[in-house]
Amino acid sequence: MTEEALKLLSEEEGQDLIEWALLASFIAIVAVVTLYLFGDPLLGIYQGVLDRLIFVNGYL
Repeated sequence: MTEEALKLLSEEEGQDLIEWALLASFIAIVAVVTLYLFGDPLLGIYQGVLDRLIFVNGYL
């Protein structure tokens, strides 16, 4: 019984996939939190740049 348990614990098959999934999850969480915290200021910056581009091109 203990041999089988040790064998299961020492297997590394599928470990890379789990690590990549954890990394992707972490990046997604960081992106969502960043957009939540800085979404309004970033939207203001983007809108300001867009307004200037529209004004420069003579659409206003």
